[in-house]
Formats: sequence, structure tokens, C-alpha cells
Amino acid sequence: MYKYADEIVHHVPGPIEGMVTYLRGAARPGDRVFISYGDLPLRFYTKLEVRGGQGCQSLAGWPPPEWAVVRFFFRFRPAAPGATEDAGRTIQFLRSEVTESHYRRIDLPVIDTIWENIPEPDRLVFRVPSNRARVTLYQRIRP
Repeated sequence: MYKYADEIVHHVPGPIEGMVTYLRGAARPGDRVFISYGDLPLRFYTKLEVRGGQGCQSLAGWPPPEWAVVRFFFRFRPAAPGATEDAGRTIQFLRSEVTESHYRRIDLPVIDTIWENIPEPDRLVFRVPSNRARVTLYQRIRP
């Protein structure tokens, strides 16, 4: 009963909520976002151009994005044809286009979990743990 009451009183935002909230305040209209996993909610909740994740859009010829999010896990290992090749192309894109000299790191105050903060008993986060990876955004340094 204590955990139930604590959950109602203390909201712990999930990674998608944290990213959406931050990008809504900091991104400019027309900005592009690359995300390694979680592209569909970002497309739905922001008006930004989002690629990466599981959207299956080509990164070939896409200009370097203003924002990049590389989650602590890469993605699930789907058995779909071409998944390994797509992962290789994604990693190559990140290594060539999203470089430390062109992006600044922004650590958000939310933990990075595979799912949003869901009510599954073994996955629900009641308090923000201090020993888990945080969501990190990379913002392109504007000239």
C-alpha cells in the first residue's frame, strides 16, 4: 500500500516524456532529430523531422541532425531481413556525422529505460535511481 501511495504522490517521468518535454522547449521548427530507439513517439509528440530507431527511413543524404539521441541500448535484435545491415549503416552514420566536435552533450534528469515508466511490477520506477544511465541528448553546435 505504501508503494501505491508513493507512486501517486511522486511522479517519475519516463525517457520519452523527458525527451519530448526538453525538445518542445529547446528545438526550433524544422530541426531534425536522430534517435537510436524511440522514434515513433518523438514523431507523434513533436513537430520535428525524426529518423532512426525502427522507422526504416534511409539516412543516406540526410544532413547532420540538429539533435541526436543514442539510447543506452541500441535496439532490439529483430529477425527482419536486412536488420544487421541497417544497424551497420546506422552506426556508420553516427560515427561520420554525429561527432563530438560538432555536438554538445545534454544530460536530462530522467533515467533511460527500454520502456516508458509503465505499471508492470518489475519495470515500474517509483523513484529515480542514482545508479542508472540517464537520457543524453546531443545538440549540434550552431554557427
